[in-house]
Amino acid sequence: MRNVTTILTLAVISGSFAQSGPDTLHWSAVQPLRGSDFKMEPQAYSGLGGESLCMLSTNFTKAGAFARTKFEVAAYFDRAKSWIDPNGDQAAMVAYFQVLFDIYELHARQLKQELEQQAPRGNPTEFMNARYNAAMAAILEQSNQFRKESRMGMDTTVVEQWYEKVRAEIGELPPTNKP
Repeated sequence: MRNVTTILTLAVISGSFAQSGPDTLHWSAVQPLRGSDFKMEPQAYSGLGGESLCMLSTNFTKAGAFARTKFEVAAYFDRAKSWIDPNGDQAAMVAYFQVLFDIYELHARQLKQELEQQAPRGNPTEFMNARYNAAMAAILEQSNQFRKESRMGMDTTVVEQWYEKVRAEIGELPPTNKP
């Protein structure tokens, strides 16, 4: 096992109108991440134990000026841009990255609820973009707190505590749209 178990997660602002790609996973309560979901070639020279790329996508449709706006919000995991060191503790790394993916889903659900409850009657583009940016800032803040408290996933007890906490918060919110 490598001495360096540092894990890096890339939080990418995918743009308000990003679409899921051909090698992405939509967040699922019944299908957690698996080691086989990390398809990028490991970057052994980096000194990292792995990387994951999660995205938050948003969009809306409005049939007419007086029609109600329908919002789509989703958390995605990019399998093609995520990897785990095959020589490290893969189960611990997958668990760590699952919590980070769960944080994206939590904020996707919060964002969807906020958009639906507070959207203006007119064109919601500016409103949605402002809320999206706030959600991304919240994701970054919470992810950084998790990274620090779990020592980048090295403290598996803290990872498990965060998993339980975030999953409970997710369960209190209605699901987002499924692709």
